[in-house]
Order: sequence, then C-alpha cells, then structure tokens
Amino acid sequence: MTEGSYNPSEGTLRLSKSSFMTYSKCPKLYWWSYIQELNPPASEAMIRGTEIHSVLESHLLESKPITTAAADLGIQDAVVDELNIIMEQLWEENPTWTLVEAEKKHEIPITVEHEGSSYQVILVGKIDGVFLDEKKNLIIVELKTGELTKSKVTRTKKELNFYRYMLECAGYNVGKCRYMVIAPDATDFAVVEQLAKKRSTQIVAMGEISGIAYIDNLHMGSYNNTLGKINTSVHGIYAEDWPANWNEWYCPEYCAYHLSCEAERYED
Repeated sequence: MTEGSYNPSEGTLRLSKSSFMTYSKCPKLYWWSYIQELNPPASEAMIRGTEIHSVLESHLLESKPITTAAADLGIQDAVVDELNIIMEQLWEENPTWTLVEAEKKHEIPITVEHEGSSYQVILVGKIDGVFLDEKKNLIIVELKTGELTKSKVTRTKKELNFYRYMLECAGYNVGKCRYMVIAPDATDFAVVEQLAKKRSTQIVAMGEISGIAYIDNLHMGSYNNTLGKINTSVHGIYAEDWPANWNEWYCPEYCAYHLSCEAERYED
C-alpha cells in the first residue's frame, strides 16, 4: 500500500505529512492517490527536489560540504552553490547548533478523538532535519525547492505543524521549538520582503543569486488549527468520505484527475 493510505481490511491508518496534506486539500485527490494508487509519473521538478534533498541529507548525516555531497552523488545543479552558501552561513553564525536527526523514519501510534469517536492512527514521516539551538530548543527544518510563493509559505507552516505534532507524540520536548525553512531557489523579492517584515519571522541566511533560510516562531493558533484538521482528516478517511474540493484555478492546472472530477460535477 502507498504510505498514508487506508484499507479497512488491512487495519490501522498510516498517516504521513503528504497524505494528510492531500486529504485536507481535496479528499477526492486523496482517493485517487492513496486508495486507487494512480499516481502519475514523477515530474522533473519532483525528481530534482529529491536530488537536492539527498544532497542536504548527505551534508547533515555525513558532515560533507554541500558541494562535495553533490559531486559524490553526481548531481549538477546551479542551486547547489546557493545551498552551500546558505548552510555555511547558518553554521558560521550558529556554531552551538547541533543535529538531533535527519531523515529518520518515525512510526508513532496514536489515538485520535473526533466527535465522540476514537481512531487508531500511526503517524509516519521523515523530517529533513531537527536541530538543537543554543538554548537546547528544537528547530524543525524543511527544505523547499522551487520558487518560494506566499501559498508555499502557508502550506509549509502547516506541514511543519504536522512534524511538531509527530515529534510531540514521539516524546520530544517541543515546548519552545521553532521552524526553519531553507528555500535555495527563492527569488521572489516580494515574498522575501514580506517575511522580513513579520515580527515572528527572521531571515537567517541568503544566497548570492537566489535562496533564503528563515526561522518562524511557533504560533499556537496555527498549530491548534492544524491539529483540528488532522482530526477531521482522520475521521474522513476512516469514514471513506471522498468529496471533490473543486477549485477553478488549481484543479485544471495542477491535478492529473481534474477531468474525472469535472465530469462528476456536471453529472450532479
């Protein structure tokens, strides 16, 4: 079965960050992706993203410079130089930070309560990186390739909330944790300027041509909102509730199954 899918005959739901984000965006898309398992082939952007993630993983786990890690993996990409600059800045300006984990697979059984019902769930996932800062507080790290847009900033915060919850359920001390997003492809000045103006956000590194890394403080309102969405998503998956969340802009542009959903809309 695809990670994050649920089949009543096969037991407990395994909920990953990706499957949660998919269901909360569109239950019908979840049905296509995780129940029918009809995922289209990986795009060039997805393949590239996996490659850049492997470079960061090698850097963190093997203590290799970014450029050396890329060369050893046979990856040639202009953004490697920007990522190298960003990571050098981070380590130089924060020498007391230490690595807790990177790409460690978590499988954490939990019970989700929703409207009087209890559901058994296994949270699964690998976090790009988890650091301890100078005050021994966690920093949860997410690497994002591609342009950093306003919508991606919002979506990434939700993903990091999921990871915080996963670590909390695993017994980590997440009380004063922060989030760090590394976006080596970022070039949109308007988005960077907006992040710089936010009181809760701090830009901690920048590349020469593209790329930033920023730290975002935890917002309990946003975190609790994500927890609520996790609960409703688990309930919907167990109830096998797959309504299409049709969006006139997103669906035709970014969903491989939009023609089927569009046909169902007009049949209704």
